[in-house]
Amino acid sequence: MIETIDTFVTLAALAAVAYTSVRERLSTDETPIEEAKRLYAAGTIDEPELEARLAEAVDDRHERIRLVVEDVNGVGPATGKAIAREYDSLDGLRESRRERLEGVHGVGEQTAGAVLERVRED
Repeated sequence: MIETIDTFVTLAALAAVAYTSVRERLSTDETPIEEAKRLYAAGTIDEPELEARLAEAVDDRHERIRLVVEDVNGVGPATGKAIAREYDSLDGLRESRRERLEGVHGVGEQTAGAVLERVRED
């Protein structure tokens, strides 16, 4: 009987912790990068975990940019990666001046125009 109560108390405590964690995550406007930095500063995660989280967040952001720009005729994987490395977000790419985009390796005038047209139509 005591083992059952101990198990129940342990499960209830774990559920409460999980609920609090999920609620905090859903109620914040932190980006994954900001969250990782905050957790590292608080000592909740160590440096290897910080680096892993940052790499994952950056890769996700770059992947979104690549998926959009590689949809443009004439933009292959190498050019898509070069564009993704140049910009921090799709919004940054949307707001970019054409000349900056033309400065990315593999992007000429026509490609820059097509990419900007594509990202600005969303």
